[in-house]
Amino acid sequence: MKVRELMTKQPTTVKADATLGEGATLMKQSDCGSIPVVEGGRLVGIVTDRDSGSSDPPIAGGRRREARRDHRDRADRASGQ
Repeated sequence: MKVRELMTKQPTTVKADATLGEGATLMKQSDCGSIPVVEGGRLVGIVTDRDSGSSDPPIAGGRRREARRDHRDRADRASGQ
C-alpha cells in the first residue's frame, strides 16, 4: 500500500498568521489531529493537536481515537505487520 492511498488529498489548511485557537478550531471541525500551514499557497509547516496543548481534544463519540486506531490498523496492514 502506498501513502497516496491513505492520504487526505485536499486537506483543510490554516494560514501561517492564524492564531493557534483558529488552527485548533479547524482541526476540531475537520475531525483531524493535524493541519498543514500554508503561506502564499505553499506548505510552510504543520500544526498538531499536541501543539495546542492537548493531544486528544474531546470529540463527540470518541471519533478521533477510533480514526487513529483505524489509521494505525491500515498502516500496519500496509507494512505487513
